[in-house]
Amino acid sequence: MDSYQHVFVMLHGDRLDNVDPLWAATAGRPWDPPLFLNGMIRAFKTCQRIRSQTGVPIHRVFVSPFLRCIQTASKVVASSLPLRPQRPPFH
Repeated sequence: MDSYQHVFVMLHGDRLDNVDPLWAATAGRPWDPPLFLNGMIRAFKTCQRIRSQTGVPIHRVFVSPFLRCIQTASKVVASSLPLRPQRPPFH
């Protein structure tokens, strides 16, 4: 029986300092910019597209300790979770 592993490599999403160059001047950690909102949305949608096109489930995520990379990884995980409709609470 053959066994396959799929490896997907991604770059982090769009960084805030690329959108707002003055961000670094007031940041507590100027070397570690967070994702810009569009970067988070793009990361989530990219992962959804990878999943829908490949059908491969995500079992592990390896990520750099930079904030933007952790934020991107969180979108990878969020996009791979099955959505379950929730019932409204009873009153």
